Order: sequence, then structure tokens, then C-alpha cells
Amino acid sequence: MRDDEIQPAMRSLALTAMICLQLDADLLDDEQFFRSADSWVESIRQKWMAVPESHRTEAVMHSVRELLLADAWMYRALSETQQASRPTRYAAFLYGINIPNGTFLSTAEIARRMERLPRGFGFHGTVATSGNLILSSSRSEVQLRSLLALRFPGIRYVIVNSEELRGAIDTSKRRLSELGYRDVSPYRRQDQNDDEWELGIVLCFEPLPENLNGPAGLFEPTRNAVAREVLNNRSLLVEKRGGRPRITWGDSVNGPWRRLLERHQINQWCFTSRSMGTLEKVLRRFDDLGEIT
Repeated sequence: MRDDEIQPAMRSLALTAMICLQLDADLLDDEQFFRSADSWVESIRQKWMAVPESHRTEAVMHSVRELLLADAWMYRALSETQQASRPTRYAAFLYGINIPNGTFLSTAEIARRMERLPRGFGFHGTVATSGNLILSSSRSEVQLRSLLALRFPGIRYVIVNSEELRGAIDTSKRRLSELGYRDVSPYRRQDQNDDEWELGIVLCFEPLPENLNGPAGLFEPTRNAVAREVLNNRSLLVEKRGGRPRITWGDSVNGPWRRLLERHQINQWCFTSRSMGTLEKVLRRFDDLGEIT
């Protein structure tokens, strides 16, 4: 497919995906609809053109897979008609934001994209970096995912509600003494070789099956990372080696867990990881919000 053919073809595919994601008429206005579609198309086109021609078919198939996932969300959402009696608090963790070779999004840009939200959704700012959003919703989690897909086209993310996150952190903190950490942020320790390690959590997009909620869900230790415990079926307690040059969370822990799950035929749309200290800041922001009506 020539470059001049990609734009109209992908715009048509993008509009199909956006229609799948538009679960309610008030989710977005026409201007936002087409701006989201065109932004998604341009980001995909740029990614395709950066891929060597010999591998471009694989890149196209990856984009088609994302469109099929959008269809799956639509059917799931149609079956979720119940709304929460009161708003649920969520954290949305965007993947690859403001890191080397990632996507730059300022706090101001995040706020701009989250303006004029439909009824039932709330945006309450960011924490630590612009990639950690505090949200509330009286609609289903699937509908909240759809809203984020429209406001942040081409960016992957994981959504966790406040109780899930609190449970994961509480479980992790019960392991602190055993693992050699003090109960104070930042959660770091020195091993017998004077290497520094830091405690964090990997988050995945969908809940894991029951058979991977124990030791079977832990990846084998690597030089830079150790998996410690699967938490509430969609997160993993991990340790990451520190030092110079800096070893990032994503490079050290996301990949090993993804590969382990793929060996069990589990394909997750997104993994993202955060330090325990950052996740505690998110919890404190939840507490500071007070009652949401």
C-alpha cells in the first residue's frame, strides 16, 4: 500500500474503531470524534513508515489486532448495563509517557484532553507525572476505557479502581520486612553485594485466570528483576535493580512477565509498572478527594 493510500484507508478503519467505542451518544461530540480518529491515523501512519518495509505487514497486522480489540470492548460494554450507585475512583496509568523513546504529554496537555467530559465521568488531575491520572466514573469500567481510548488515541493504559490498588499495596507492604525493606518510601534496600533494589508493581490490562494467581504467575528471576507475588489477579509485586546507567521499570519487569503469560496463551493489551512510592502517592490523592458525588 502506498503512503498516499494509507491515510484514507486508515481513517476509515479508525472511524470504525471509534464507532465501536462510542457506547453512548454523549461520550464525545463530532469535533472530538474526528480529531481523535485523525490523530490515531497519523500516529499509526508514522509508526508504519518507521518500520522497515520487510516488516511492515507485521505492523499492519498489529494495528488490525487493536481494531479487533475495540470490537471486543463494544460487545462487552453492551452487556454491562448496570451503573454504579455512586462514582468509583480509578487510576489510569498511561504506558510509555515522558520516558526515553516514549510519548511526551505535559500535565497541561492531559488536562486539555480531559476537558468537557460526558456525564458520569470525572477527572481529578495527575500524580507524580502526567502519566498517572485520577478519575471517577459512575459508569462501567469498559465505558471508562472507551473514553480514554478516544481522548488518548494510540496510547495504551491500565485502569485500576481505588480498592484494587489499595489491596495490592496492603498485600505488598506485608512482605516488606521479609524482603528486607523498611516501611517508608522510597522502598529501597541494599543486598550483600551493595547493589540497590527497589520495590514496585506491574499492572496488567485484564484479570488473570485463577491458575496464574500463584507461583505459576511469577517469571524466572533475571539479573535486573525478581517477581515476588501475584496480587489480586491483575498485578505483580516485583523488585528492580538500581544503579547506573539507570534501569527502567518497563525494560526490566514488563517484558519478562509478558513473555511468561504468553507461554500460557495469555495476551494482555498493556502492561505498565510503577514504583511503590508512586502508587502510595496515588492512594493519598484518592484519600484527599473526599466524597465524590
